[in-house]
This record gives sequence, C-alpha cells and structure tokens, in this order.
Amino acid sequence: MANPPNTFTDESNWKSALDALLANDQELFGRMDTLNASNTEWLANSWEVFYVETDQFSITGDVAGHFPEDRMVRVQLSTGYVHALVLGAFYSAGLDQTLVTLKAEVLDNTISQVNLGILTPGEESALPGDVVRTSGDQEIAGDKILSGDSLVTGTLSLPEGTAGAHGARLDQVPGKNRIINGGFDVWQRGESWTPAANGDYTADRWRISADDYTPDVSRQAFTPGQTDVPGNPVYFMRISDSGIAATANSQLILQHKIESVHTFAGENVTLSFWVKAATAGQMFLDLRQYFGIGGSDSVFPPGVIKDITTDWQRITHTFSVPGISGKTIEEDNNLQVNLWFAAGSDSDSRTGWSGGYTPASLQIDIANVQLEAGGVATDFEQRLPGEELKLCQRYYQVMGKYAEMTGIAISTERVYCYSPTKVHMRVPPSITLLSTTPKFILDGSTKQATAASIIGTTPTRDGIAANVDGFPSMTIGMAGTSINPEPFLALDAEL
Repeated sequence: MANPPNTFTDESNWKSALDALLANDQELFGRMDTLNASNTEWLANSWEVFYVETDQFSITGDVAGHFPEDRMVRVQLSTGYVHALVLGAFYSAGLDQTLVTLKAEVLDNTISQVNLGILTPGEESALPGDVVRTSGDQEIAGDKILSGDSLVTGTLSLPEGTAGAHGARLDQVPGKNRIINGGFDVWQRGESWTPAANGDYTADRWRISADDYTPDVSRQAFTPGQTDVPGNPVYFMRISDSGIAATANSQLILQHKIESVHTFAGENVTLSFWVKAATAGQMFLDLRQYFGIGGSDSVFPPGVIKDITTDWQRITHTFSVPGISGKTIEEDNNLQVNLWFAAGSDSDSRTGWSGGYTPASLQIDIANVQLEAGGVATDFEQRLPGEELKLCQRYYQVMGKYAEMTGIAISTERVYCYSPTKVHMRVPPSITLLSTTPKFILDGSTKQATAASIIGTTPTRDGIAANVDGFPSMTIGMAGTSINPEPFLALDAEL
C-alpha cells in the first residue's frame, strides 16, 4: 500500500496556527458552515481508513498533522457522506496508526474514504498545512482537490506566517512524543512497589533494571496549582532506596522501550523530562537500538551525564540515532531510553560513566518524559486520559471486572472464560491470575472460586480464552458473566 500523501514535516504548525485564526479571524466559522453543507472543495487522498468507534477512525501512518482541532472532514459511508469537525488526532509509532476523533458520533463500519476540508483564507491568515489558496494558478504536488464531485488542481503549501521547522509553536504538533505514559498517569499494575525487583514494570511502560538495589517505586501526586512543573501534571514517579552498599556491578536504571528499532533511525531526537532529588547528584542518559533476539548487535548512541538538584528542573539532551541500513532485525526489536541513576565501575566500558546515587542517598522524583524528533525540546504533549490508556493497553491490560468476560461451566469446577481484548495487542499476551477468588454469575447463581488456577489459555492479539479451575460444584453448561469488583486476569505483551 502506498504511503499517504504528505508534503509536510511533522513539525508543521497545525494546531497553534489554527488557534491563532480562531482568536483573530472569524472568517473561519463562515467557511466551516459552507464546508458542512457539502458544497465546497475537498482534498482527495489515497489513505486506507479503518472504523474504530462512532466518533473515531484510524489511518495507517503518521498523518496526525492533517487533523487539527475544528478542521472539517467529509466521510464516505455506504449511505452517503457525513460531515464533522475534528476533536483531535494522535499517532502511535508502535501501531503505525493515526487515531482521529471527531466532535460528533456520525460513523459506522462502512467507512471507506475521508476527505479534508479546504480552507481559503485571506492572504494574511495563518492556517495549518493542507491550506489551499484557490486564486491564481493552481498546482499540487501529487495530490488532488475535489470541487463537488470533480477533481481540480490547487496549491498545497504552508501559508505565509506559519512557523517553520524551528518555530515557536512546535509544542502543539500532535503525536510528537514517542514515550507512552510519559506523564505517569497510567498505573494498571498498582501504585507502589516495596521493593520493585529487577525487570519489574511499574507505571505502565516503565521498567526497572536493578542490580544491588532494591528500589521502592511509587506514584506521587502533585499539589494542585503547583507551578514548579508546567502544564498542571497530576502525577510523578518516585524512586527511593535504603538498601545495601553499591558494588562494581551495581546499577539502577529506569527504562522505556519504544516498539520498533525503525523509530527515529538516522534522525536527531531530543529527550526531555523534569526531575529533582532529595540530595544533589548526577545521572546518565543514553539510548539503545535493540534489533531483537538473533538480530544485529545492539547499538548505543553516545550518552551524557546530567546534574540533578533538589529543585524541579527540566533536563534535555539531543541524540543522533544511527541508521539501520544493513542491520538484521528480528522480533521484539525496539528503541530503548535509559535513565541511569546509579552505575558501578563495571559500566564504564559501555557508558563511560560510573557513579550516581548510593542506595542510602537515593530519592528521585521524575515527571513529564518526552522523546521527539529534532533538536528542540518543546512543551510536553498532553494526551487525553483515554488515549494514553489505550496506548498502554497494547502492551498490558487487565480484565475480568463486572461483565468484562463471558463464562461457561465446562465441568463441575472449571469455567471456560473468554473475552475480546480491549485493544489490538502487540503480540498474543501471556495470561496470569491477579486473584485466586474470581466470581461469575452463571444462570443467575453466583459462583466464586476459592483457590483458582489457570489450566490452559488460548490468547490472540484480539481476544483471550482461559480455563479457570477452583469453582464450587456447578452444572455443566451454566453460562453468564464475570462480576468481580477488580480485574482477576493480567494480559502481558510487553517488549
């Protein structure tokens, strides 16, 4: 399938330029009314569109910049065209999909095409990309414009006055942050670990790598109205320790694995985050290109040492990510972000750094982590809570609460339970029990296990089935649904 036409970089100033117009130029509203009447021009494209919800669709590739808030779109269904304004869009690098949310529930699963409304502002207006000035000679680079049902040509270009690659409005580009759960808002596994073991995932997508450290990890809440960290974040992560003395092979790393080693290959990327410590010290930052089991050897772009103070401060660094030409790429490949808080002398050969915090001195707070293309650290991208959760659930999700799973008694003590997954998972997940006392209501009778165990599972990326033993005497064929106040199954598809 051909890539969707896109003559703009990800740094094009979509949303903030539209915000400027909304604040200063009421001409847009009249234009939107015209678009909504389906009596105007539309930008054609070759995108493959997928139905998600009645107010959401997805498109393969990173096309989030084409869908700023309040842009009109025309969607073709089996019953004809419908029109709606865009609420927002974000791109998932792991899924390689752009999810677009509309301000109206007008879609169904017969969606086949989406056209973008063309705005024709005055010469001094600043609108986002995909704006067409329809006066004068009209030429387009590989794209077409629909006028009614006819194709005409037009100019597809950034309007005058729009910020360029280093403009001040880049903080509004949607989908720029490749870190999932960089704001530490999603904690499906729990809210504290005392301690976290080596290899544990804590906040969603965040992994602890620890030797000679037994760190406590917890979710902490910002004081409402605080101004030390901008953007009104709700939570941050705290890592602390008071364990044994460090040795030569000691290390403590907070890791984040970004699906696909293709991510940012051959590009400059900027890492930014907010951090403070109970005592001043140092940390080390680096990346790892991991090519999968059996793939090429990992590549480590040069890292950097950063000082940490006892006050909230923003740390930034730009990395040059090597290209991947000639590399052998296997399953589970990824781009890994490493935040080192301690390293023994054995780490010198790779990082060129040893030091950091001893267990007795360790208390680190961290917030709003972002990794984005280019050499400029822009404002932290705020995603909607539901969007962030869905991104996390590709890698880990829990289920089994009220009415989340269907159950059928297949023996006097075994329930066959099954359910679709909440999102399309990265790989078929492993399934573990979170509770040994799950409950189902079967044929109107409540059945609760006393020492449940999983006998067999059949996981796919889109649904799971499991045989759970340990229920009291049942009649074969009884059927119903789960009625647990908390989930009892965990689905893990992490990297």
